[in-house]
Amino acid sequence: MIENQTTQQIAEILNRIKQLPAANLEPPQFFANFLQLSVAATGSRGGAIWLTQADQGPQCYCHLEIERCGISESDEQKRLIVEAVQRTIKEAKPLVVPPGGDSPAASTTDTAEEAAGKNRCPYPLFFYPLRAANQVAMVLQYIGSELVSPADYRTIVGLLSQAAEAAETFLAHRRAAVLEDDRKALARLLRFSEAVHGSLDAEKVIYQLANLGKEAVGCTRMVVWVDPLVKRGLRAISGVDKPDRRAVLLQALEKLSRHCLRLQKPIVASREQLVELPEEEDLTGLLKEYFNLSQLNQIFLQPLAREDRALGVIIAEGFDETGGANLAGLMATVAKHGTLALTNALEMASVPWVRPLGRFQKAKKDPKKKRRWIVAALILVGALVACAFVPWTIQIDSDCRLTPRQRRVINAPLEGVAIARVVRPQGQVQAGELLVVLDDTDLQAELAGLQAEQA
Repeated sequence: MIENQTTQQIAEILNRIKQLPAANLEPPQFFANFLQLSVAATGSRGGAIWLTQADQGPQCYCHLEIERCGISESDEQKRLIVEAVQRTIKEAKPLVVPPGGDSPAASTTDTAEEAAGKNRCPYPLFFYPLRAANQVAMVLQYIGSELVSPADYRTIVGLLSQAAEAAETFLAHRRAAVLEDDRKALARLLRFSEAVHGSLDAEKVIYQLANLGKEAVGCTRMVVWVDPLVKRGLRAISGVDKPDRRAVLLQALEKLSRHCLRLQKPIVASREQLVELPEEEDLTGLLKEYFNLSQLNQIFLQPLAREDRALGVIIAEGFDETGGANLAGLMATVAKHGTLALTNALEMASVPWVRPLGRFQKAKKDPKKKRRWIVAALILVGALVACAFVPWTIQIDSDCRLTPRQRRVINAPLEGVAIARVVRPQGQVQAGELLVVLDDTDLQAELAGLQAEQA
């Protein structure tokens, strides 16, 4: 059935495949080992693992001698393989494409629809779906041996079914691990949002933004830089009480932050993958200066911006480059909460008496400043007491109009022309007093006509 294979050898290989999920491997290492062992178990010439992507079509995740199926020799063969993968995803069941000739692609079931195209390689092609969370996540492709007959197709599919159990177990464990990581990340974001919105002091907000933002994003260091046009001297570094503004590295970060505000979009760069772009010579120069000074290899700058104004920039340094999309989402979320909290703090600081009271709270911790505030408070109290015994006249000049407390609108019961006005405008009247005399000529004429008809 399978060239150079015995039942004992196949059982040993399948046993090794079943042990792979317990090896605690990362996905690239797991599927590379899985593909190699499953190819050996089925006696295949090669194989590949396709990743399902709804918006871009299936993508090859890893492969082993996939050239044997002729995927790179003709566009027709490549199209046939991609269509077979898509059909396997859609139907969620194994598919076999016989070699050469006029034979169509066929499913392992009797009710399968025929697919257009011919398999131009001399080997049968096997496609098997891998499920995760009740949907197809990957497709296994195997290039069978030329010695395999159609009668052996179901046997090989059965072997793939046994091997696929290990891969699906790994995907389930991996999904559970990802969900747990997502749960922890959400908990960190909730803790961050509660803390950053828990203060209306701009200085406390940016320190919370730097320290808890670092934890939420998962970077080595986070820096918060506020545009001096918004508030001068407002900056924070995670794990540092008072940043040294004269530090060369901090100055390099400030230059990058200013450039990020001009671009009004995030900047992501890596020491090893720094690309020089002719249209971005200034940015490339600033990044080179930064990496020459910093010991960290990655940097991510995210603007803190409202619709009408840019407030500053948050900077994440030293992070895992493999989580690019996730990192971008985390940075955007942290920036959104940071922008709102900083905006509220700055608005509160603009309210009268809030800033002096805030300084007084800080002065209570410093004995020298505390004495100064006590003296200033005594002087202020003395001035207020003196003002209480000094006559103070306030005169306000303004145009005004007096209106009655209650208004009454009077309507005549009948239409007519006013022939006499008894009461003058703005005059006083009593209840039942005559106000206006109406011309009743038309009514008298109508009355006379009615009386004539009755007579």
